[in-house]
Amino acid sequence: MNTAELQFNIIYTPYTTRSLSMFIPSLLEWMDSRFRIVANGCSPSEVQMLREICAGSDRLEFLMLSEEGMMPHGDALNWLHAHTDSKWFCYMDSDVIATGPFMDKVSAQLDESDVFSSGIPLWHAPEDIVLPKSFRRMQGSHIWTDDGTCIGCDYFAIFNNEKLTRIMESSGIGFQIYRWDDIPIETQQVLLEMGMDKTDYDTGKVLTPLLLKQGARYTYKNLDNLKHLGGFSASAGEGAAFIYRGGFDRLAVDYFGGLLARPLLYLADIWYGQRRVAPGLTQAEHNALPFAEKRILESRIRKRLNTARYFNVMMGAAIDGTEAPGYPILGHRPAELRLVDAARCIREIIARHHPDKQH
Repeated sequence: MNTAELQFNIIYTPYTTRSLSMFIPSLLEWMDSRFRIVANGCSPSEVQMLREICAGSDRLEFLMLSEEGMMPHGDALNWLHAHTDSKWFCYMDSDVIATGPFMDKVSAQLDESDVFSSGIPLWHAPEDIVLPKSFRRMQGSHIWTDDGTCIGCDYFAIFNNEKLTRIMESSGIGFQIYRWDDIPIETQQVLLEMGMDKTDYDTGKVLTPLLLKQGARYTYKNLDNLKHLGGFSASAGEGAAFIYRGGFDRLAVDYFGGLLARPLLYLADIWYGQRRVAPGLTQAEHNALPFAEKRILESRIRKRLNTARYFNVMMGAAIDGTEAPGYPILGHRPAELRLVDAARCIREIIARHHPDKQH
């Protein structure tokens, strides 16, 4: 597979362009593909910045998706898919950086895959990426079911466009987020037959069982030189570098030098998971979640939010020449080490490609 034939859609949303556009040179350096740089609800100054960046490379194409407010992410992907007639439909999150060669691995996987994905966020723990049958929410970070079925992720994704288009046209299902009651009865029946009936589904997750049912080959592979921050756009424009949910978090993070962070944050996730209704759910739906799912969901939200907030503030400090924030305590040491390594890589990207921004 010649990966130079691929074109990746990258969507930029308000308040993200100044920071995340700095990653584009790393993609051009380590990927041989082309890129469609998509402005979704961005300000005039952000749009102008993206236009100027695209003018600097014949592998970059600028697209104005929406000037009248930000289009929901799933709807944006539906529109981009409808305007793609190539063999593969590709997209990646805007908070992804490349730090070395990896496209040879992508090429090898595409020879044996209909859907390939990568880029699990830095903040993940093993419990975030496996979906137990008893859990009621199919989240974006779920890559496998507990029986070993690969369901992929939507952070860095490549679809066989012919098979994807056939499923979308026959089912009426798209990339948007779905609640169970929003899904047509025929598709509900497929989900029930496959044991994938859930309360709600994250971006693109209803398409997955439909593609699997038709024999599509799903592959996920971790790529060491592809790093995904995870959640940057959702936290853009907010101020604090670390969010405390309450006293438990302050005790875990601010006292004892963080030595008790893991057990205390674990207990805090149980506490808040039982008492706070998860975003997107009613009280009754939240109450129906298994005990373990409530804790893991609360942990995932916490890790994602504080990783995103750190990189938002860290990137702003790098651009403005102000003091960088301290690294956040996530309660999962491997994730914290990945975060530190990604911060180092970002500083190297700034030094290499944006020396005028280096302070």
